[in-house]
Amino acid sequence: MRRRTFSTTAAALGLTAALPRPVRAETGELRFAVMRSGDRIGAHVMRFSRTGDAIEVDIDIQLKVTIAYIPVYTYSHRNVERWSGGRLAGFSSRTDDNGDAFQVDCTRRDDRLHVVTLEGEHDLPGDLMPTTYWHRRFMEAPGWIDTQNGKQTESTVTPMGSEQIVDAGGRIFPADRFHLEGELTLDLWYRGDNWVKLTFEASDESIIEYELETASPLKDPFA
Repeated sequence: MRRRTFSTTAAALGLTAALPRPVRAETGELRFAVMRSGDRIGAHVMRFSRTGDAIEVDIDIQLKVTIAYIPVYTYSHRNVERWSGGRLAGFSSRTDDNGDAFQVDCTRRDDRLHVVTLEGEHDLPGDLMPTTYWHRRFMEAPGWIDTQNGKQTESTVTPMGSEQIVDAGGRIFPADRFHLEGELTLDLWYRGDNWVKLTFEASDESIIEYELETASPLKDPFA
């Protein structure tokens, strides 16, 4: 039977409605301006894609600090994070921290996370969360896996209540603040479940602050 004849016949019989339709991916984006003591030094961008119960997060961080127009510090981090059924399936990251190279490939093996770095490989508990922070659920994690070096890291999380914050466009809105103290020491803010701000003190004692520029996150990614 010719394809055209079959298609016409199928339509006439109402069979086309029963044929599977391609699943469209839901997409979203979070974009932050990265500020150092009030001066913009780069951007942190997260692009989300969900198909069924599979989520992929493409993360791109590009930073450059200059003095008298001369670069004195550069940082580049690319990471592709994968989730399946609400659990971390793995991630692959590549980092250049001012000339120091890092590489991490993490994959889930049942209830463990298998991690391969430039220094070797090891297994970590499967309930760790990556240090990408994009959902409030990350504050409930028993621990984290550092996406730059692949090591387990621990911090105490303290809720600090609701505050008014300002995004890069000057808009003011309430957000819940969390303070992390330990191997990770920083402050994170969430509006509902979505990450909207970050601050920490850099090694040179300057203050690094993330100002939200674009917020179109996935809806209910862990529902």
